[in-house]
Amino acid sequence: MHWAALGPRYIATAREVIASHEDQLMIVLRSARFMWNDRGAHNEAVSVLTALDERNSLGDSARYQLVTWLHHLNRYRQSIPHLEKLLEHGPDNLNYRVYMVYALAKSDKRDEALALVEGTEARFTDRNLWNEGSQAQLAEACLQNRFHEHAARYYEEAIRNRERRGQRVDSTLAGYYGNQARAFGALGKYDEAIDAASAAVVAWGGNVSSRERTVGALESIFRRLPNLDAWVEDYGARVAESGMDAPLLRRSIGKAYLADRDLEAALTQFKLALELQDNDRATLDLIVKTYDQMGQNRKACDAILAALALDPRQYDLIQNLAERFAKLGDEVNAERANSSLVEHEPNSAEGHRRLAVVREKQRRFPEAVVQWQEVVRVRSFESEGWFGLAEAQIRAGDQTAAHLTLETILAKDWPERSRDVRNRASQLMRRIR
Repeated sequence: MHWAALGPRYIATAREVIASHEDQLMIVLRSARFMWNDRGAHNEAVSVLTALDERNSLGDSARYQLVTWLHHLNRYRQSIPHLEKLLEHGPDNLNYRVYMVYALAKSDKRDEALALVEGTEARFTDRNLWNEGSQAQLAEACLQNRFHEHAARYYEEAIRNRERRGQRVDSTLAGYYGNQARAFGALGKYDEAIDAASAAVVAWGGNVSSRERTVGALESIFRRLPNLDAWVEDYGARVAESGMDAPLLRRSIGKAYLADRDLEAALTQFKLALELQDNDRATLDLIVKTYDQMGQNRKACDAILAALALDPRQYDLIQNLAERFAKLGDEVNAERANSSLVEHEPNSAEGHRRLAVVREKQRRFPEAVVQWQEVVRVRSFESEGWFGLAEAQIRAGDQTAAHLTLETILAKDWPERSRDVRNRASQLMRRIR
């Protein structure tokens, strides 16, 4: 049965166990933890530990458990006396100190919370406990509780410590930089925020999904700039002086302009980004998108042609270009684009497959047959090409050729689901008898 059905029965049993073993600490604690697993019994689990404390039966481990539960329930003020007792016994326990920072800050005692932050830094420095781990943990607490100046500084120390150990590309370092960027952004220190967010992108290395999330954070900083034009002008002056530019920054600036519907400014930044990284598909897509919003389809075509000149094997782009030319009524260039699907790589089955599909949509079935024949020539071991050939032959009215193709399919041993292939071939065979 599901917990929703059995949960009340188990909670009732836990209550009975607690009532009959109230002097046996470990049994009571286990029962309270069991109660906590039921969302509806959270407050009751807290009450069990609170009752133990009233009988002076609560040790540090159980008290710490109680603190975590109280914070989970946003009952921060109630956790303060418990944290004070924990800190009496473990003044160098950073977890206790961090929980106290949260408790004080969330209880409108921000001055006391900040004093604890600074006191922790001083104490840990004196005792040689001030290291990357403690710096990062305290920085996180500062960031979550809006002590942004301290958060930025502590993350800076953690970053330097980590980089001194040779860690330049890893998720932890990327997280430090990303959180530091948030702190700087909250302080209105946008140059520093942009630098930190850019460093976070680099630190993610090849982790594409996390890298893209961090790029999104960088873009949001540009969208929050109070005067984007002034920042861009200043950045341009710095680039002119140093000779160093960054395609990621240019693209992010362009997206900020695009969000503001300043299309000309966006296009300028995207073009600069593409000059710096001419094979970047994401930037090209943004240039095309901007031209589309300007209603300049011909210029969008020119941008795609420029990208294909660098890499003519981008099939999606080729087909996009052909469709655009067709919408412009430029059938000559549309046909030229479609033909280029196979011109640059005549032994690519994918190019021939795509052109075959185009020809079928155009109802040019004999030409589709030719393309499917090329597909099966290159990939004779894949059944989809053979079925594509048979279907095209049927639609072209060449049932004799289709019959031979289907016989070939039935005679071959297929690495994929052999029975499914033969059943499909038999069904097609029945269509042409």
